[in-house]
Amino acid sequence: WYQRRVRAKFHPRDLLSAHEICRALCGAKTLSVEDWERHSVFYEQGNEFSASPAVESHRDLFWQCVMSLSDEDKLNLLQFVTGLCALPPAGFNHLPGGAFTVELGHPDDGRLPTAGTCANTLCLPRYSTKKILKEKLLKAIRFGKEGFAFV
Repeated sequence: WYQRRVRAKFHPRDLLSAHEICRALCGAKTLSVEDWERHSVFYEQGNEFSASPAVESHRDLFWQCVMSLSDEDKLNLLQFVTGLCALPPAGFNHLPGGAFTVELGHPDDGRLPTAGTCANTLCLPRYSTKKILKEKLLKAIRFGKEGFAFV
């Protein structure tokens, strides 16, 4: 009796749209860089509380680079760093394993970025130019997103 009454009053499609159901089950495939940056941590290796002008400059370069990526490469970056192929329904502020973190390393134009997926941490060498940063980041996220297959 109760189920018939509820069905008569509500239809599931009246509660959520198909897009909302898909997002709740599968996560988001389009990422907001502004939201991502707002819920991220960026620090210098060995100094989590660093806010030097050099660190701020590299932080800005990194997020400019991320903003210029295609939607597919943004998802590749998310997967490379977190192991997730889509953003969870709760968003960047509820990533399993903690906040998306960028740890700025020592200057080294020859190294690729690495990631610690358990802690959602991108270990990013301090590149000398934005062009090198983007080239190295794209190489790492396109070929290294599948884990140890890129060794």
